[in-house]
Amino acid sequence: MASMASLETPTAAIFVVLVAAYYGSVCNSNNNKKLWKIPRQNTYWDMVQERTWSTDERVRDSHWHAQYRMSYRAFQTLLGELTPFIERSNNTVRDPIEIDRAVAMVLHRLAFGLPPSTISNLYNVGPSTVTEYTKQITDILASKNKLYSKFVCIPTGTKLANNIAKFQKLTNIPNICGAIDGTHIKLWRKPRLQDTPKFYWNNKKFYSVLLQGVCDADKVFWDVCCNAPGGLHDAIHLRSSSLWLKLKEGRVLEQPVAQVSTRPIRPFLVGDTDYPIMPFLITPFSPARNSQSSALQNDFDAELNKAHLCIESAFGILKKRWGILTNLNIGLQYAPQVVIACCVLHNFCQLAGEREPDDHTDMHLNNDNSYVPPPDESERLAGIAGRADRAALFRDWAERRFHCVPTKMAHELLIGTSSHSITRNFTLGLAINLEDVKEPEAGSPKLYGLISSYPQGHMVITIARLCACLIKTI
Repeated sequence: MASMASLETPTAAIFVVLVAAYYGSVCNSNNNKKLWKIPRQNTYWDMVQERTWSTDERVRDSHWHAQYRMSYRAFQTLLGELTPFIERSNNTVRDPIEIDRAVAMVLHRLAFGLPPSTISNLYNVGPSTVTEYTKQITDILASKNKLYSKFVCIPTGTKLANNIAKFQKLTNIPNICGAIDGTHIKLWRKPRLQDTPKFYWNNKKFYSVLLQGVCDADKVFWDVCCNAPGGLHDAIHLRSSSLWLKLKEGRVLEQPVAQVSTRPIRPFLVGDTDYPIMPFLITPFSPARNSQSSALQNDFDAELNKAHLCIESAFGILKKRWGILTNLNIGLQYAPQVVIACCVLHNFCQLAGEREPDDHTDMHLNNDNSYVPPPDESERLAGIAGRADRAALFRDWAERRFHCVPTKMAHELLIGTSSHSITRNFTLGLAINLEDVKEPEAGSPKLYGLISSYPQGHMVITIARLCACLIKTI
């Protein structure tokens, strides 16, 4: 009786229940995994699998593109890249879920920005499982010791040479190796008070984090950085990145050197006027076509802009493919990881030849007018060298465009140092040999048309003709 009475106390009863529950869980460990899934019939994932094997390849790939932003074949390749890391990391996530289901549901979430509760219903898992696999798979993609370095890397050797050649074909300017810019990744909610929300409020009137990207002519990122709040200026974000230090110290992109107008030019990036001009970063003469620059300088800026459009287009494709980047519904501490993971997936799709979205205009490029600290002495001196490099590139481009070798005074005209209009016109007139006008590259207008399109261009041609007549009479 005494022993029975003791079991009637609340503590003893609870103890007995816990022991019985533990014993039952051990005895049924094989069946216990079934409890980790919510039993549902005909889930979205079931329909995806059925459609995958019951339709022809074209219809199947169209469906996979719509839902997962890649063909089924590309998905299988990505699965092969991810699987070894997921298998080594499955101690953090229960593994009754098939790996292909885990990867598919994460891609689905990244493609549409759906919350875990919605994804969990589609894939017959719990919301916490969606969250855990999102963290795990994006970490694998964004970590430099896993997949990041395989798909995002600074070009060297043949890859760099091919990249430079593509940019030169696009712009007719030598030694461009990349285009750089920053874009806002919108946050779905205001950061917490301890995260200082005002730093994340940008000039476009929403909270964001900044993504800095450098891409090649094929819109493949070869460097990305996401470690700044949206209220920061592009130049400050660049200076805080590891790429800046590598470029400044000459650890990357030192070769090949191109001799341009007798000046050695190292491979360089093209940026907009928000960035400081440096030997490794060339910016336009002015933010937009205006009277502060000469007509030739404006045209040179337009050529630089052709290269810069590659990064703008890359950002647009990135956000169109991975819709979560238009309203990032991830905790702020995981935001950089998810953003970088999407950049890696973007490269994977570009390199696999996956089709690009039709409309991919990025409306959230960072062109902030906020305060930028003045450069230090070393950066100021590098800026002087950068401006000299830009002048050499401009001079070389102008000479090749007009198929002539200007005199010293014509050089001054082309780089905008001569101010008197008559001197400019007369100098250019003397520099042009109208007796030997040759057709420029295929598709370009003739020399007469080029010159006459500039202010006072007809006066230049008239002077050149008079000089040619005088030479004949002499």
